[in-house]
Amino acid sequence: MRTISATVNDNTQAARRDVAIRKKDKRVKKRSLLPKLLDRDGHREEVDRSIIAPELIEVEKGLITVNGNPIVLSYVSVYPAKVYKGWIADEFAWKPFRLDFTQFIEPVSGERVITELNRKITSLEGKLAEMRRKGRIDTQHIEQELEYLYRYREELTARRIRLFTLSTYFAVSPLKNDREAAEDAHAEFMQKMKSKGAQPKRIRYRMLDAFKCFLPEGKDLLRRRILVDSDAAASCFPFVFPTIMHPTGVLYGFDAATRAPVIIDRFSFAGHNEIIVGKIGSGKSFFVKLEMLRWFINDPKIKIFLVDPLGGFTDLAEVLGAQRIVVGKATMNPLDIIIPEGKKPVDVLREKLMALMEFFSTFFEEEEVGNPMDKTESGVLRKAIQKAYEEKGFGGSEFETPIIDDVIAKLDDVAENQEEQSAAARLKSSLQAFSQKSELGMFNGRTNVDIYGRIVYFDFSEVEGVVRSPLLLHAVLTWIDSRVRGESGRKIVVIDEAHYFMRYKPIRAFLERSVRHS
Repeated sequence: MRTISATVNDNTQAARRDVAIRKKDKRVKKRSLLPKLLDRDGHREEVDRSIIAPELIEVEKGLITVNGNPIVLSYVSVYPAKVYKGWIADEFAWKPFRLDFTQFIEPVSGERVITELNRKITSLEGKLAEMRRKGRIDTQHIEQELEYLYRYREELTARRIRLFTLSTYFAVSPLKNDREAAEDAHAEFMQKMKSKGAQPKRIRYRMLDAFKCFLPEGKDLLRRRILVDSDAAASCFPFVFPTIMHPTGVLYGFDAATRAPVIIDRFSFAGHNEIIVGKIGSGKSFFVKLEMLRWFINDPKIKIFLVDPLGGFTDLAEVLGAQRIVVGKATMNPLDIIIPEGKKPVDVLREKLMALMEFFSTFFEEEEVGNPMDKTESGVLRKAIQKAYEEKGFGGSEFETPIIDDVIAKLDDVAENQEEQSAAARLKSSLQAFSQKSELGMFNGRTNVDIYGRIVYFDFSEVEGVVRSPLLLHAVLTWIDSRVRGESGRKIVVIDEAHYFMRYKPIRAFLERSVRHS
């Protein structure tokens, strides 16, 4: 630093100081109404306060209004007995109101607590000895409390845990400056905290002291403290969210609150199924394509079946090199049945019968223009299907899968009375629609395709008006169902544009049963 010095006459210096003081006094008077922030000589504390202090605070019982914004303050008086990591953090995501939070945690001397524990233990031991001397047997609650205190004292003595005093305060304010909205927001918050086992208590007095707890000064003026250990204090950390990250899962997206990746293995849950809903153009199909691509990369043994009535998954099928099955040209026998290892043939046949009756119900209700089967017809058809399987040797070491023609041939054989014979005649007449020269002949014959690929794509491009062909959709699902049930390992069946399937009652029943038993 360079210093410049000069010699000035003392009288001249005094005169200059006097002028400077007079100028300063005028400046102070002139600017006395302006904020201290504009004064170069203002005190630092006053300047800081002028920056952060609210312009207007109104205090009343149970409510404080800051710059027109009503705020309801509360503290946690009772904490839940059991919590998960970050249980408080949940309250800071997706709320229709503003939520502020402050917490004071201070360490406590372990020796002082151990002294208090010893005093408590001595008192309980004396009480227990007295009860036993009198022959009382209702001592279980005291014994349990002593066991807990012994264990806790041991943890403290070994310094495996530390103790803290904890006080937690919340400030709830509405998104709009409205008192009624503030009360509603606080009631919603209180209800949510109570559902977790916590007991928040509204602050109704000392409102300014409560408000000051939220200021950057870090002063706990209310001191609503309880004694907790280190694990309990850590669980209250407000910025820890439970993450969903399965070691064998795939990326589903990112947590909206923390931006942490959400990695899920859907096969680790009791139910493996999912449904994607959303507005038109919201990205439902795109999300499913990403999920299938990630599963394909993540699990080399998984099988994926793509049912795509409108051709939206053609690009994914091409990228993954999927096996393409052209619906309408390939013959797919809905009566195909596979007995998985470890399953009884009688159980497999029972499930297959339910699926086939739903398939034929779709035929009669939709293809026959609203002419559903009555109870007699339904009973005759069920017996004919079962008879067709029996005659093909089902349940033995070797058997041949029947086709629809075999079922038609057995209708007269299973009819036991005049009413059933009439029903069999009506069924035979209607089922002629499955003749091999007709449009539905693709379902009446031996299956001429085999599933060999990890990704199997059912191409409906050769079918006209596929969305108006419920039987076609149902037949494909029935055929896939027999393959899926007959093979082991992880499998995913993707049904795009599922609303076309859900509009038909028999297909809804089939899908519901398939989902519940998958």
